[in-house]
Amino acid sequence: GIQASLQVRMKVAMKAKNKEELSAVRMMVAAMTTKQKEDGIEALDDEAAVAVLAKLAKMRQEATEICGRLRFLLLAHLAVIDHMV
Repeated sequence: GIQASLQVRMKVAMKAKNKEELSAVRMMVAAMTTKQKEDGIEALDDEAAVAVLAKLAKMRQEATEICGRLRFLLLAHLAVIDHMV
């Protein structure tokens, strides 16, 4: 299932020393582990795993949008500062 695939992917990322991939996979595994503990179950079925991943994707999308707006604001501040100097 999805959880088993993530475990394999995590090992591959570790061996390849792919920090970005490893970080993302660890985040997914941690979210699934949290969900398992909340529900008091041994493992998530693929449907539940997909729901966890969808929630993570939504959170990351929202964070990206917030960062984009913050970047725009910071650039506007910088433009004002540059105009003053």
